[in-house]
Amino acid sequence: MNWTEIKSDVVFDQFGDFELTNGDIVTTVNTIDILKQNIIDRIITAYGDYELQKQFGANIHGLIGLSNNKEVESRATKNIIYALTHDGFLSKDHINLFAKKINDKLLLKLEISVLSIQQKPIALAFIFSANRTFTYAI
Repeated sequence: MNWTEIKSDVVFDQFGDFELTNGDIVTTVNTIDILKQNIIDRIITAYGDYELQKQFGANIHGLIGLSNNKEVESRATKNIIYALTHDGFLSKDHINLFAKKINDKLLLKLEISVLSIQQKPIALAFIFSANRTFTYAI
């Protein structure tokens, strides 16, 4: 599904939990927020997290314990690009990705260029660690 087909979405916090306001689930119709949220979900999701789509996501946590830094960086890049493009969600031409493994952490910097909604690239940064935690900054 191309990202432009998503007209509204549930809002998730940084831990993947949906947000509530006054007992109601928070939703958004903001195009940039929807795009960012779906990118984050695809990157932080491990294979098997979605029962009906076992191969959904980038499965980054499955790479963290590997010792070969270049292999981890290469596989992370490949997995993320696949997660974002395999179903037409984004075009590979819109993605600029940098991955660097340092000790037990994997640092990722992602820029998405979609001129139809924003002149400057959407930038996201992630840190994955061996204890299966992650942080990201928008």
